[in-house]
Amino acid sequence: MSTNTTNTTNTTDASLVLVTEVRRRRGGAIWLAGGAALAVALLGGGTFALWSQSVGLDGGTITAGDLSLSAEASSFYDVSADRNYTEAIAGLSNPVVKGQKISPETWLMVPGDKVAAVLPVVVTLKGDNLVATLALSSEVFGQDKVIPGEYTYAVYDGKGTAIAQEAKVPAGGVLATLQAKGLGQGVAGGEGIPTRAVDGTETFTVVVFDTFDENGTPEAPGRKDALTDLEVTLTQIRTPGVGN
Repeated sequence: MSTNTTNTTNTTDASLVLVTEVRRRRGGAIWLAGGAALAVALLGGGTFALWSQSVGLDGGTITAGDLSLSAEASSFYDVSADRNYTEAIAGLSNPVVKGQKISPETWLMVPGDKVAAVLPVVVTLKGDNLVATLALSSEVFGQDKVIPGEYTYAVYDGKGTAIAQEAKVPAGGVLATLQAKGLGQGVAGGEGIPTRAVDGTETFTVVVFDTFDENGTPEAPGRKDALTDLEVTLTQIRTPGVGN
C-alpha cells in the first residue's frame, strides 16, 4: 500500500504579512477582500457633528445714576420795597435781593409788606438721560388764603444767578426743568419754565415772595398766612428728545 505524502509549505512569515486589498464601493462603504468593512464614508447617510466654537469677551458693569434732593436751613426776610434795606440776602447776587432777616413766628405783617422765604435745596442728578422737574407745592397755593397775599417765586443757581426771574407761581408749581450733564434728552422746560443742566450735585435756592396786598380786603388782626407750609419736590420725567 502506497502512501501519498503531501508537502505543505507555510507562506506566512512572522515578520511580513502580505494582504491583497480589493476595494469596492457598495452602498457607500469601502470593503476589504473577504467582506470586512474598513470605514464608513457616510456619503449618503448618517450624521456629522456641526462645528462650533466659543470665545470669551470682556464684559462691563452698568451703574445706576442718582436723583436726590435735600434741604438746607430756611430763612425769612422782610423785603418790603419802601424799607430801604441795605443787607443783601446771601446766595442771591444776580439780581441782588436786599432785606432784613426776620422770624416768621414773631414778625407781624401789615398791608403793603413783602416777605421772602429763602429755601436752599441740594440737587443731585447723575444719569445720561436723567431729566427732572423742580416744583413747589403748598396747601395755600391756588386756594383761598387767610391773608390776601400775592405769591411769586424765583430760583437761583449755585453761583447766585437767577435761572428763573421773579414771577407768579405757575399752575402745577413747576419752577424749573433740570437735566443731568451727559447725553441728555435736549428737552425744553416749557413755556416760561427754564431748563438748566446739573453737573452732578448743585445747590439751588428757591425764593418764595408773599406780598400783603395793601389794596385788598382788610383782615382782622392776628390772622395768619401759612408761608412756612411749603414743599419742594424733584421728580424725574421722561420726554422724547435727542442728545445735546
